[in-house]
Amino acid sequence: HIQLGKGVCGESAQKKQTLIVEDVTKHANYISCDSAALSEIVVPIYQGDQLLGVLDLDSRLVGDYDQLDQDYLEQFVAILLEKTDWNFAMFGVKN
Repeated sequence: HIQLGKGVCGESAQKKQTLIVEDVTKHANYISCDSAALSEIVVPIYQGDQLLGVLDLDSRLVGDYDQLDQDYLEQFVAILLEKTDWNFAMFGVKN
């Protein structure tokens, strides 16, 4: 688990908006989980007010993500939300 507001994933979840980081080495709130990553895009996954998670993609290239990537990934998350039965009971989480 990543705390809300911590790192790009936590920041995206807290702000409830997609974040594109052109160069992770210049982003003050970046938490490294892959030393090869140079850019990142994070799409929060909310169902109503319930945070379900984030879609987090890293790239080995600086500036690898743009508005087109954001548009398609947000559409993907919308389809995922529509077509998935979100049941976290197997993880001991009530939803």
